[in-house]
Amino acid sequence: MEVVPGTYHLKLTADGKSYESTVELKEDPRLHVSEADLEKQYQFVTQINGRISLGHQTINDIRGLRKQLQDLRDRLPKTPENKPVLDAADALDKKMTEVEEGLIQTKAKSGEDALNFPIRVMNQMVDLANVVQESDAAPTAQSYQVYDVLNKELEVQLGKWKDVQSTELVALNQKMREANVPGVSIPPAKPNEPAPGRRRGN
Repeated sequence: MEVVPGTYHLKLTADGKSYESTVELKEDPRLHVSEADLEKQYQFVTQINGRISLGHQTINDIRGLRKQLQDLRDRLPKTPENKPVLDAADALDKKMTEVEEGLIQTKAKSGEDALNFPIRVMNQMVDLANVVQESDAAPTAQSYQVYDVLNKELEVQLGKWKDVQSTELVALNQKMREANVPGVSIPPAKPNEPAPGRRRGN
């Protein structure tokens, strides 16, 4: 269950027009679970999804920056004068790849590849969210324990990404300034869409 029972305020915007409505979400009568347990499930899934979103944003930032590096290589002649810039770009790309491959399995191309290439922390986070969400019950102690392990690993990779930005990315932009070449940067993340307002039912 993605949301707990209650009354929700919905808003749809299309073609410059906004439409609003109120809908009441009722509990499946076939389920025998308390609203408190459903609330725990909802809060935990929301917490996991927040970490998944952060990991995915990091992957998008890495891939967006890699595209800029490829554009740089395409337009910059391989001359002795440009070698410091191109070497710094390669160093940045290598470090980014290490972080990306720590977050998500990039080598698997089919279902069978999972046997040869182990899944990474982001894949495991998604699996955990699915397990918790599909149970229609309060999260188990084991689920919280798995989350703690995965979140620590995610923090390690996010820490590495911050280090890359403060070292290799800074070094590359310094080399590019010295060579009078426009620098590269990580574009600001797009703001998330606001969550629908919610009023608890009686």
